[in-house]
Parts: sequence; C-alpha cells; structure tokens
Amino acid sequence: METDYLTLILTRKCKENCAFCFVDKEDISLNEESAKKILEFFLNNGGEEKTIKFFGGEPLLEFGLLKNIVRFCTEKNKTIDKRINFILPTTGTLLNNDTLDFIKLHQIELVIDSLHFKKIRNKILEPLFSLPFLTLTINISPESAISLFREFKKFYALGFRRFNYLPFYYIKWPDKSVRTLKKEFDKIKTFYQDTPGLYFKNCDLQGDVPLFNSCLTCDASGDIYSSNAILFKNFSKFKSNFFITNIHKLDAGNELKIDNKRLLRVIKKSFCKQALRDTFKIDKILNTFIESLASPVKVADVKLGNSCNNHCKFCVRKRTGEKVVDKTTKDIRRDLLNARKECQGVIFTGGEAAIRNDFFELISYAKRLGYEMIQIQTNGRMFAYKSFFLKTIGAGANEFGVSIHGHIPELHDYLTSSKGSFYQTVQAIKNIKESGLLVFTNTVINKSNYRHLPQIAQLLVNLGVNHFQFAFVHALGAAAEHFQSIVPRISMVMPYVKKGLDIGIKAGIRVMTEAIPYCLMGEYKDYISEKIIPSTKIFEFYNEVIDFDKIRTTIAKAKSESCKRCFYFLMCEGVWREYSERFGWKEFNPVASHIR
Repeated sequence: METDYLTLILTRKCKENCAFCFVDKEDISLNEESAKKILEFFLNNGGEEKTIKFFGGEPLLEFGLLKNIVRFCTEKNKTIDKRINFILPTTGTLLNNDTLDFIKLHQIELVIDSLHFKKIRNKILEPLFSLPFLTLTINISPESAISLFREFKKFYALGFRRFNYLPFYYIKWPDKSVRTLKKEFDKIKTFYQDTPGLYFKNCDLQGDVPLFNSCLTCDASGDIYSSNAILFKNFSKFKSNFFITNIHKLDAGNELKIDNKRLLRVIKKSFCKQALRDTFKIDKILNTFIESLASPVKVADVKLGNSCNNHCKFCVRKRTGEKVVDKTTKDIRRDLLNARKECQGVIFTGGEAAIRNDFFELISYAKRLGYEMIQIQTNGRMFAYKSFFLKTIGAGANEFGVSIHGHIPELHDYLTSSKGSFYQTVQAIKNIKESGLLVFTNTVINKSNYRHLPQIAQLLVNLGVNHFQFAFVHALGAAAEHFQSIVPRISMVMPYVKKGLDIGIKAGIRVMTEAIPYCLMGEYKDYISEKIIPSTKIFEFYNEVIDFDKIRTTIAKAKSESCKRCFYFLMCEGVWREYSERFGWKEFNPVASHIR
C-alpha cells in the first residue's frame, strides 16, 4: 500500500447530484482534532515526499478545515523538512476569490471536472488560470468517447494544459465505443507529440485496480481504511474488508497493508462479468496512453570522447590546447551494455562521433542490443557525404541532432573555427530530410550570433527541419576560457530569441529553448525544453555515470533567494550557475502570477 499518499475525506456532503458520481453521500464531516492526529502519523512516517488528497463529497464545503490542515502541515514541515503536495478535486461550484487566493498561495493542485467547469467558467475563468497547478478531469462515457479529441482541443484552446481522464468504470462498454476510445486517445497522443507544454496525469488511478487507490484513506467518520474504495456506494457493505483502525486508536505499530486480491474479490462480487471485462479493457487503453506520455523513453547519453573536426569557440568539452581524450571501443561497448538495462534510447555524443574509426561498429552494436532510438549528435559535416550518411542509417541510426550556429558561412565557420563547415552542415540536413528521417537542430546562443537568431530560424524553416532549439551558452570549457567574448547578457538576447521562435511557430515547426528561465520567456513559457527532456543517464569517462536530471537541477543551474517568490519557482530550473556567479541576479524578476 502507498503510505506516502493520504486520501483525506473532509466530508461526505455535496450539494450536487451528478449522474456519474460514485460517492456514497452522508451528512458527516471530519473534525479538526481527528485530522491533525492522522496527519501527525502520516507525516512522521514513510518517505521524504508526501501527497495529501482532499476528497468528498465536496471538500470545499469544509474550506475552513482545509485551510487549517494546510497551515498545520506547513508549520509541521518546518521540523520534518519533507516535500508535501496537496491535491484538491472539486466540482468548482464553491470556488471564489478567497478560495482561489488560498489555493494559489499554497500551490495546491486544483482538479476540476469538465462538466462542472462549463457551469462556472464565466464566473472564475481568469482567476482560475492564475493557479500554478490546474488540472481538468474529463469524464468519458461510452456515448461521449466519439467526441473526446474534439473536447480536448476545445479545452486546450481555453488555456488548459494539464489533463486527467476518467472513464465510466464498472459499466458495460459496447465494442464500438471501446475501439473509438482507442482512436481518440491516439489523436490526442499525436497532438501531444507536436505541442509543447502539455501534461497528462490520472489523479484517480494510484493502484492496479481501476478507479480505486491502494492508499491510506481517512473517512469523515475518523475511520482509517486501506483503500478509497470505501467511498463507493456499491461497496458500503464491504467496508470492514478495508478497515485498519480508528484515528484515536492509531499508533506507529498499526499494520498498513492491503491485499489487492481482496479488493478484486470484493469487486467481482459487486459487478457483472461483462462490466468487469469492459472496465479492465478500457483501463488498459487509458493506462497505455498515459504511460506513453508520462514515461518518456529513458535515454543514455554515451560520451565517446573529445575528438572533433570542428573547434567551436564555445565548446564545453575542452579548452584551447587541452589534451584530447577518447574512450576505447571496449569502454563504449561496456557503457552501451550497462545502459541497456534501464534505457530504451541512446545518444552518441562527442566531440564528433562520426569521425571515429569504430563509428559504424558502435551503431550496429547498439541496434543489436535493442535500442529503440539511436541518435547521433553531430556537427553534420561527415553526413554531407551521401554514401557515409546512408551507411550510418543502414547500421541503425534513426535520429540526428545537428548543430548549426549561423545563417551564413562567415558566421558559422567563424564560430566553429572550421572553413567550409557551414556548407557541409547544411548539406547534411538536406540529406537527412531527403531520407525521410526526423532532423533536429541546436543553436548555441552566444555573443556573435544572438542578433542573427531570426535569420538562423528562417534558414532552418527553409531547410524543412522538424524541430529547432536555441540553447543559451554554458560557460564551461572553451566558453569559460573566453567568457568575455562568448557569453552575452541574457536579457539582451531575449528579443531575438522570441523573434526566432515566432518564425518557427508560424511555419508549424516545433521550437524550444534551453537554459532560459520562465521569468524571461514570459508568454513563450511553453517552449522551454527542460519541461520535456527525457530522463537521461550520462556515461562519462572513467566509468562515471551521471544522472543528468539531478545534476542539471541541483548543481549545473542556480536560483536566487528572490526566485522563491516566483509563481514558477517549482517548475523553473533557473540559469547556468556560472552565468549567475559572473552577472548576478538583476536581470531576473519573480513572476507574480500565471502567464497565459
């Protein structure tokens, strides 16, 4: 059972009579003394991250109790120092400026269902979208499945970016509706892949059993159960199966376990076989969809070495005159084998991978190991040669990330310190496009090229790239050595970044930025790449394996004390630490509220 997740049923009362609601309503509410007792137990035990979900009935009928609970947890956290997440599902009918201000202040995730939103949208639309974590639950019946994608696009156009899907469970679904549901989710997935800034979750599915959570559940009566199944009308007679104890008898010795087989036995007693079969069928469709979005391919970034046929003035891998170090074939094969235990994709990075004598051998080995994605990060020069490129994709490479830093030879070749490199890189992009494979590009923003980002964007649009990124220079290696001539003020860069992004957006190309904080991105916040970077392990030299997510957010980047006042503090990774150490924080101003 999930002991770091608590469903706290503040009340069984609700003024609505929703046809799809499964809750067994009663005129009963949790008292504050009981709430604090279960919270003391919950927060003092288990892991370092805790999630508290307020439930009902309508939890906002007990808004005073909810406020006191949040304040109690906040005060308690000063001594236990854990991460506490609050989730508030609600019909939304009781939302007003006071409730929304409190929810915003304490960064509570508000989950509102689509049917009730239609009733209240005119009353609270603007303040609702000022919340940091706003999730829309879309209920799906067999009849409404056919319009799922259309409904999704409608709510996306209104400004929703976080979605939660909840099919009608434990009823019969016609085969046609099941097939339709899968097709509609496929449409949404395609939309997601082409649209940055979207997030999908399923707040109401925490366990293996559809709809019901295997988690600590405190009822409004003060009784503690091992599943939220006790809320369901059909299950009221089976409550004893999940009963643990009462709040006032709770102590550290209580057994907090659940037998999922028991829950399944109860379910089988309560529903007909057809409803059960259909429930698990649609739940599988939903889970397949959610997992494909919420769990991106885990990637291994395998560093091959520092040898390169360019000599970029901002290279983070080495300084001028520094000895070149490359891994052996044996070392790289070992990295690929070890990484395959947990990674489905691999990125070969350098230096320049394509100039190695064992280049094709390594790609073929990665393919034999079963990597789904084999990406080459490259300056593109070797792939200007058609035969070399075709041999590369024949060996198994199926993605290419090409670096391009100027829109004309004079600029690009100056930055790479390699005459003729511009024409070779451009030809490489053309070869990749001609093959039908996706091509991504990365442009490092620096003092020499930032004023030309719009022209670079136009070149990339003309070349037909699928995705381009502007990455703010990281002052390591050669970039640190030549900091003064390489690293611009980030605030001066932004007008050109936004003009470049606009060119790509207008052309229908996926565009992103890297290492630029939310406060500077403003209305372009949906184009921040850090939100979608897949979980990555970097295989460096000397058997060193680095968790890129952790390094990037805790060591490589920094945030100031004033950043804590920013609406996007929890989402933003900050700025490269070396930049803030040199220039300070005057360019960065906390954002007061959600930017639409």
